[in-house]
This record gives sequence, C-alpha cells and structure tokens, in this order.
Amino acid sequence: MKTDGAGSISWQVDAGSNDLDTVIGNEVTDANDASLNRTSTTPYKLSINTAHTNTWTVNQNFNGGAHFPENGIWNIYGRIGISTTSPDYMLDIAQTVAVNQNLSALHISEDGTDTGAYISSNFASQFVISGGAAYNNNTNPEMTAKNARPASMGSYKGNLYFNTDLEQTAGTSFVPSARMVVGGKGNVFIGDISTLPHSYQTFQRDDQFKLHVFNDSGESQIRFYKGDIETLGGGYLSSSFDHQFIISGGAYNTGSSWVAQSTSASIIGSYSGSLNFYTNSGLTAGNSFTANRRIFIESDGQVGIGNLSGAAHLLHLQGGAYCDGGAWVDGSSREYKKVITALNDDMALETLRSLQPVSFYYKQNDEDLKLGFIAEDVPDLVATGDRKGVAAMDITAILTKVVQKQQQLLKSIMQENRSLEERVSRLERQ
Repeated sequence: MKTDGAGSISWQVDAGSNDLDTVIGNEVTDANDASLNRTSTTPYKLSINTAHTNTWTVNQNFNGGAHFPENGIWNIYGRIGISTTSPDYMLDIAQTVAVNQNLSALHISEDGTDTGAYISSNFASQFVISGGAAYNNNTNPEMTAKNARPASMGSYKGNLYFNTDLEQTAGTSFVPSARMVVGGKGNVFIGDISTLPHSYQTFQRDDQFKLHVFNDSGESQIRFYKGDIETLGGGYLSSSFDHQFIISGGAYNTGSSWVAQSTSASIIGSYSGSLNFYTNSGLTAGNSFTANRRIFIESDGQVGIGNLSGAAHLLHLQGGAYCDGGAWVDGSSREYKKVITALNDDMALETLRSLQPVSFYYKQNDEDLKLGFIAEDVPDLVATGDRKGVAAMDITAILTKVVQKQQQLLKSIMQENRSLEERVSRLERQ
C-alpha cells in the first residue's frame, strides 16, 4: 500500500491471497479530487480499517474496481453516494444497475449470505422493504424468494401495501400477495386483495368507509375477544353477499357451515332484506352445527317467532298464533295439534265451579280497573305451566262445554214440560 504524496493511493494484492488489503490511518489533505485506484485486475477491493483514523478533507471518488460498484463518492460532508457523485443524503443510492443480481438497492443480512432484508425503489413514488425475498430483474412486481416465508411492505402511487406469502421455494419468482392496503386517502383495505381485480385507484376511493374487509370464501373475517390469541370463542363479523352481514358469538362461519367455539352460540344476520336471530346450546367446541333461527323480521316488516319458513302476519308464532295489529288470534288449525279428544262434561263443570272471578288493578297501572282471575287460584286445566298466567282460550272452551251441556239439559227439561202439559190437557178434557 503506498501513496505518491499527491493524493493518489495505490495498492497491490498479494499473490495467492484472498484477504482484503487494509488502509491503516492514511490522511489525504492536500489533493484535489483525490481518487483510490487498484493496480491489479484481480477483483479484490479496498477496505478501510476503522480502528484507525482516516480523514478526507476533499471529495474522494471511487471507481468500479475500488470499494463501491460503478461510480460513487464519500464527500467532505460525510455523505456517501453509490452510483451517484452528488449525494443529497448521508447515504444516497442511485438504483441504475442490478445489485446482487436483483433490483434491491440495499441488502442487510446476519452473515453476508443472500438472505435477510432488502430495500429498493424502482419508481418515483415507490419504496419496498422486504424480508426473505428481493425484487428480481424481471418484470415488476415479481420477487425472488430467499426462503419459504417472505414478507414485504411498500408504497406505490400514494398507497401503502403489506404483503405476506407462505410455502415459497427459495430461488423461484413469485408475485407478492397483498393482505392489507392503506389507500392514499386513509382508507384501509384488509383481505385477500391479490385475488380481486384492482388497480392503485381502487384504494383511493373518496367514500366514507375507512375500513374495508373482504375475502372470497365467505369465512368470518373479523374476530374480537378477551384473552390470548389461542383462546377459543369471542365475537366474529363476516359477510358473504352484497346484502348480508353476520355477527356471531361463540361460533364462526366457514362460508358453508358453522363451527362452534363454545358450548353455546348466538348469531344475528341479514339476508335479502330480512333480519334473523339464531341461538344454540349444548354445542361442542370445534364441531360443526346447524344454527337454529328463533326470531326473524321479513323485508316487509312482518315478524316470525319460532321454527317458521316465513311470516304470513304482522306477528306470527310457530304454534300458529298471530296478530295483524288488532286482536290476537290463537292458532287453532288441526295441523298444529295432536292427540285431539273431546272435553269431558264433568271436568268442564268442575273447572267452571272452581273459577273465582275478581276485579283488580295492575301494579304498574292503578287507574284502569280490570276483571279476570288470579292464576295461582284457578284450576290446573286453565292455568299456564308456571302458574303466572291464565289461558283465555281454555276458559272459553270450558264455558262452551258447560253452556252446551246446559243447553242439552234445558232442551230435555223443555221436552219433559211439554209432555206434562199435554198430559194435563188430556186429563182436563175428560
């Protein structure tokens, strides 16, 4: 290693040596545009021993065979330029050639092998930071995998992209899969974005929706829960159609079935303008099940309760009872009933005798006097199972049976009276 005193430094590689030559504390102060040049055609490069002071007070230019590829500079302000001699930043890389046979301008690794992190920029509005993959020198946006699990983030025309890919083969090219995009106007898009038709303008929509979540399968897309990530259960949000939303707790949707995550599940969802409520119990976590619809509101406002295919009235119950806004109508069709038998006369009479009509006020309304019965005091035949109510239709049936019986008795008495009157009339004529 030697200097000619005029600012030029030259060195000679030792024959048979693979070691880099080392500059030990040389100071160049008097030369203008001093340069470092190697004298051997062997592709060894100059390195600087930072254990000693190396001071440059004027611009130092490096040619392609010195330390930097192509042209570069380490100027008097401490700025380093690679492939540029006019660095505007402390490290300025002009990406005009492929480095390490790819388009990534900066490579960071633990051991110097072609793995780790890569930084590049191919357009005026772009940056790409990647791990486990580098932009190759083929058509953008292809990357070359360096391991099986690459990930990257980058900008393109005002949008910020986040990409992840699994099961890649090192050395092969692939197109990164966008999983989340932050649009130029602040909207966030999450899902299988790469599977959907889109352009950079897609993510710069001027709408009020700040969070867009979507996929192709119809699976539950958002989970919210308390506990660690391995905890089963919680709440889920999904949508499979343009007219649908589903909010579920204790179960998630796979797109084709429900999978329990707890022993019970509750679901609310819309479909074709209707709103549906489901509940299930006795489930086994991890098993599929069929959701039981309990309540639904049709698109025309009619409400159904129970296992019904549809609501035919304003309020329609599974047992057939309904209300259209006026009187309540009990379901009485034969198709709703089984084990149909005639009411016993004596049972009806005994029940009627046991009824004790009363007048009363409801506690929440002490102004309207009411007439009726006390559920705890009526016979079992007309009381509800919990003894908190009285079945009005049951009392109607009791009264009907008793009246029918009385009509039969009255008719029989009238016939007897008529017979007696005829006998008396004949006796009087004798």
